[in-house]
Amino acid sequence: MHTWKKNEEAARNDDDDDDDEDDDNGVDNVPARTYRRYSHEEEEALYLGAQRYGVRRWAEILRTNDGLRNRSRVDLKDKWHTTVRQGRLEVLAGEIIGVRAKLGSAVVVIPRH
Repeated sequence: MHTWKKNEEAARNDDDDDDDEDDDNGVDNVPARTYRRYSHEEEEALYLGAQRYGVRRWAEILRTNDGLRNRSRVDLKDKWHTTVRQGRLEVLAGEIIGVRAKLGSAVVVIPRH
């Protein structure tokens, strides 16, 4: 038998053996998280955290705000960029200022991104 035929048969036999093994390439089979909409309180906490600590300080915002404990740094980043892209940042700031004005708090400044 020629060498190439031996290699071809060996390859075929190797393919048959793979059926018994888990072929996950080292990746655990973890179910994807379900999407949870942001509550108004979470959006407000994100906005005020970005105002206080600055944009891109997601870990610090998470560490200091219990209202965001079910979110990750990536979740905050994605929400922030989506809010900016949709032009909702000014709307959110206006809502917060309106609520704060009724409560007598200071004016909220929109952070630059």
